[in-house]
Amino acid sequence: MMNLIIAALAVLVAGSATAQPVTEVEITPDPIFRDLEQQGPIVRGRSWPIDWNKDEREDFVVQVGYWLGGNAVGFEHRIYIGNDTGFSLSKVLEIDGGIRSVTRTETGIEVENWFHVDGDGRCCPTGMRTLSFRP
Repeated sequence: MMNLIIAALAVLVAGSATAQPVTEVEITPDPIFRDLEQQGPIVRGRSWPIDWNKDEREDFVVQVGYWLGGNAVGFEHRIYIGNDTGFSLSKVLEIDGGIRSVTRTETGIEVENWFHVDGDGRCCPTGMRTLSFRP
């Protein structure tokens, strides 16, 4: 029994060692920004460079905020893939709320995000969770 527990702990430790936080970048590449602007006026955009499809090209996790009225901003989350002609939309991520952090894992990404819970104001979500996404 003790060997089984030790083996399970080794798997957990090995799995977490491969997770690497992704640093947010200041500027979203222009081709991505132009694509996002077609959806409407952008309140705020955020980007995290990753290699989503493991082709050694820079891809991006992008969060874009669109004004909904009053003090409310709605978010969309997307993954753009770098290619020979710029970037193309690969995946729309189903995330309710804003991204706090992105972590690259061996099998994809983990996104820690804020979301609204009962009693939260429209401006200020207090719930937090981690979601996993795979290519």
